[in-house]
Amino acid sequence: MSPWIPIGLALASWCGSAAAAGFAPGETVPLAMPEVDRDLLVFVPEDYGAARRHPVIFHYHGTSGRPTVEIPKLYTGGRGFVVVGMAYVTQGQTRPERDYLLSEFDFLKAVRTAVGERLAIDPSRCYVGGFSKGGWFGSEYAEAMMEEFAGAYMIGAGWNPSKRPPRRIAGGKPVYIGTGLFDPNYARSVAAIAKFRDLGAEVTFDEYPALGHAIPSARGALAEAFRQWWRVEATRPDREPLRAEVADWAEAAAARLAALDPPLDRWLFADQLRRMPFYPFLSADQRAVLDGGREVAAGDASLAAEMAARRAYLPAMSDAAEALTMEAKLAALRRCHRVWEAHPETLFGRRAGVEAERLRGEVFDLDRWRWPSAEARGAVEAQLAREPVPRVPEAADLRGPLAELAALFGQR
Repeated sequence: MSPWIPIGLALASWCGSAAAAGFAPGETVPLAMPEVDRDLLVFVPEDYGAARRHPVIFHYHGTSGRPTVEIPKLYTGGRGFVVVGMAYVTQGQTRPERDYLLSEFDFLKAVRTAVGERLAIDPSRCYVGGFSKGGWFGSEYAEAMMEEFAGAYMIGAGWNPSKRPPRRIAGGKPVYIGTGLFDPNYARSVAAIAKFRDLGAEVTFDEYPALGHAIPSARGALAEAFRQWWRVEATRPDREPLRAEVADWAEAAAARLAALDPPLDRWLFADQLRRMPFYPFLSADQRAVLDGGREVAAGDASLAAEMAARRAYLPAMSDAAEALTMEAKLAALRRCHRVWEAHPETLFGRRAGVEAERLRGEVFDLDRWRWPSAEARGAVEAQLAREPVPRVPEAADLRGPLAELAALFGQR
């Protein structure tokens, strides 16, 4: 008798018991863990098969949320990845002698084991991240222990100084950073770009022009870069299934670029294309078409004022991203305000105005600062009263023109 027969029978029996337990393709199943007081969620991809091991996404929810698999499920199209909606094992104060991230990672490993007992997963291809608080956890995992993961993502979050020494990210592992242009955490998301590139990651930065602390989540209006990011990860190491999709995308992008009329829209769209995860997979001829559209648009005389505003905006935004102290935030605020004041009719001038107002809110939220004494706080309040901090008038149209970019990039 063939030695494969009993193995096949055992596999069929295992698959049957998994299905009986509810772990069937396309299903979302609760998973109880003794360490937490709420069920986790496990989504089994529609194309699941026990004959091969599947990568896993560990997704963390925001501060007031509950375990969810919806964002990864939506952006992967429900295929290719097992998704685990995580809960936090550390609530409130943690033991002072133990780093809370280590406690969370121990729990994640226990969850990974529990899921592996029910589904065929690939422990070497685990991705971690989330939205808001979950995004900050993705950032911390990426900075401290990326060797344990195949990739990380942070949405509505970014980088903050850590007491842990950062660790190099070997092999150019992928990190996705997504943020709304009006998100209070926008500057920290921008700061994460350089920090994770310096550590060795392959960074994809994606902004959602019309949004605050949110992610595009309506079908037909998704963040295309995040969708592509997951497609690239789903096809590791065999890129053959990606080739036709990349070619179709390049053809559609070139047609869209050629049809755009205002030079600014053409330049913005072409500039965005260069940052898309599919872009590195283009042929030299395909890149030449897309890059050529950007160069033609940039050379249009009507963009001179816009490009001047951009040259002023980029270093001002860099200052804002690096500002951690009140003094640094005040200096960045004034610089961003000067850019807006000098270029109020341009897109990048308006972006500087958005950042100035965000910084103003942070500076004047005095309760968020740690004061050594009431006298120290009083001295700062007196200084702010003597030297008024400029603001962008409420009448300035900031959100409207910026929201138009959402339609340009297929978001809303």
